[in-house]
Amino acid sequence: MLLDALFSRDLFYNLILAIHIGAGTTALISFFIPMWATKGGRLHKRAGSYFVRAMKFIAITGAVMAVIIFNRSFDLSSVLNTWQRETPTQEQLNDGFIALFLGYLSIVVFVGMEFGTRVLTVKSRRDQLKTKFLTIIWALPAVASLGVLWVGIAFDNLLYQILASIGVANSLGYWRYLSQKSVRQGSWLIEHINAMIGGGIACFTAFAVTVGNRLFADYLVTEFMQIVPWVLPTLIGIPLLLLSVQYYGRKFNIFSAHRV
Repeated sequence: MLLDALFSRDLFYNLILAIHIGAGTTALISFFIPMWATKGGRLHKRAGSYFVRAMKFIAITGAVMAVIIFNRSFDLSSVLNTWQRETPTQEQLNDGFIALFLGYLSIVVFVGMEFGTRVLTVKSRRDQLKTKFLTIIWALPAVASLGVLWVGIAFDNLLYQILASIGVANSLGYWRYLSQKSVRQGSWLIEHINAMIGGGIACFTAFAVTVGNRLFADYLVTEFMQIVPWVLPTLIGIPLLLLSVQYYGRKFNIFSAHRV
């Protein structure tokens, strides 16, 4: 009985959820420290390392939870037969939407963190990011976004149609940076900042959607207000990202540097 309880799906899910929440809390706390710490300094590197590791844990645990949630509603072992014989209930569809969101966000976040750390490691040696394996990895957000876009169109869900653009934008950004014949000296720093703050926006969005919806449920009653938790972190994060890029681009003379 004890072993059955220890390895039950609910206990395993709750364990993964606990790790997910712990990683999310770590990411939220450590996000701002590297922004204000001296770039390249000990505090910047250590806090940044904690943030990246936490974000990757969020992505991995999110992907695992997505599989568990989907399997609970559709039973992956016979999912094709289930779809052919029965029309999914609204509860099943809701679980499917949650699983899709978690899986999609996990891919976007993990790939973003991987790109952001690798550009920092290789700096101007961009060829090291153009291997066949890594090229597939950088394309994953765009590929995943196709599934989200299909669901958004099929179920007339504007939010999912908007979310699909994130993966496409990320993959196009990676492709733009890697496909250029030459880039400004130090451009890797701009790409690093884009990836890290982008990851922060994703983290705060997830926090706003999950926690904000619970805390402010009485106020989020209209369709418009229900979208607020999804877009507010982006509305705050994008100006912060642009200001950071402009500030450090000028500080390190990246915009006027020679091309390499």
